[in-house]
Amino acid sequence: MLIKEAVYKEIEVKQNRLIEDAVYGCDCCEKEIQQYPNEDNRLEMTLFQKNYENIHLHFCSWDCVLNYIANLKTEFEFISLPFVYYSDVKESMRGFQRLAELVKERS
Repeated sequence: MLIKEAVYKEIEVKQNRLIEDAVYGCDCCEKEIQQYPNEDNRLEMTLFQKNYENIHLHFCSWDCVLNYIANLKTEFEFISLPFVYYSDVKESMRGFQRLAELVKERS
């Protein structure tokens, strides 16, 4: 048995709706980096700072990684460089071959 009817109040609700995905790019040259599905085209580096605020960076090539490090003006404790795979997968930025070429060029 219903003793009292429910009372409703009309309200306005504001919502944010995703209309466009975010675009990620290289922290050195700002070239767009596709995040998914192929993450081999992204080199990740982390700067561990003295104040424990870590900076996570993404690069499109080893050239950009080395250029960024060469021009680094931020104080840091240490750097976590991108992983390097000796058995290079085709078109992977994480392969050893390009890194070895760059080291030879710069030495």
